[in-house]
Amino acid sequence: MTDAIADIARHIDEERRNLEKNVSELTARATAAVDWREHVRRHPGLMVAAAVGGGVLLAQLGGRTRHRTESSWSDGADVADPERSGASPLDPIIGAIFAAATSALATVLVEALSVPLETAPSASPR
Repeated sequence: MTDAIADIARHIDEERRNLEKNVSELTARATAAVDWREHVRRHPGLMVAAAVGGGVLLAQLGGRTRHRTESSWSDGADVADPERSGASPLDPIIGAIFAAATSALATVLVEALSVPLETAPSASPR
């Protein structure tokens, strides 16, 4: 009976070590998968294209222009008045999101473009 208990304890210890190893490996993979700096290093062109596409999308969502209609010129309507200009109460929030996205894009581009050419992966001769 003592040997069976010892075998069970060894089996539990072995499974615990395997589990710890698997959790460590999964943590490392998950960290690598969400590390945007690594994605920029590996695929700078794709990341710049994604950033530009995201900027265009944000510009389309938040870049509504306000035009005065013919009647608003004649009655002296103020463009800053949201009720009369057609402005949305979400415009300040959309503007803040657009500003944050632009700032993040600038940071990514500066970091991507500041990598020295010597550290860039070189193509192997065929």
